[in-house]
Amino acid sequence: MPIQAGEIAVASEVAEALDGWISYSPLLYSAMATTPVSIARTVTAARYVERGGLVIVQANIVANAASSGGVGVQLPIAAVTGIGMLGSGVITGSGAPATQSGCAFLSGTDKVTISLPSTAFLDVASGQRVQISLAYQS
Repeated sequence: MPIQAGEIAVASEVAEALDGWISYSPLLYSAMATTPVSIARTVTAARYVERGGLVIVQANIVANAASSGGVGVQLPIAAVTGIGMLGSGVITGSGAPATQSGCAFLSGTDKVTISLPSTAFLDVASGQRVQISLAYQS
């Protein structure tokens, strides 16, 4: 039975509602502050599920090149415009930036960038891992 608005759902109902994850291979971008350019990457895991216009995304990507001007991740489905923060992002690995986590902000309708609330873009070095977890309206 579908979960209705205002209801409290048990874990098994949530798992059933999210059944049907789809794998995808997102691009990783550099220069998010100007004109994004894709950089080499290895996708460890990336998946999404869409239900009634709600898209939930999880991705774990290793950068095979450094970014400059902000790192970004491609979304599997375009988002509606006018929304800002979609979730969170983390950069880990040897030499990771002092601030390793930030908000995943929409860039256009098909990418997110990991930024601090002060609008400082986070960059990634080759070999570092970018992880995102977010939800948005398509």
